Amino acid sequence: MLRGIAGSELGGGDRDVWESYFVSRESGVVFHMYDDRGLDILAPNAAAIEPIYERFGDWILDYDRERIDATFAS
Repeated sequence: MLRGIAGSELGGGDRDVWESYFVSRESGVVFHMYDDRGLDILAPNAAAIEPIYERFGDWILDYDRERIDATFAS
């Protein structure tokens, strides 16, 4: 499914999977990959996604970095 989302931007995937969201009922975390360029991760609180931030924080785009870093600042 994720390959289809990534490929849809390049004309090789299925456009119907573009609006797919993965939701964890347990944590409330929402994962939305919009195309091969990126994804959004939403959560009810910062603690729910702090491990993701710590592991993949260097992947954050520069124009989002200041705001996102402030969210996780101690």
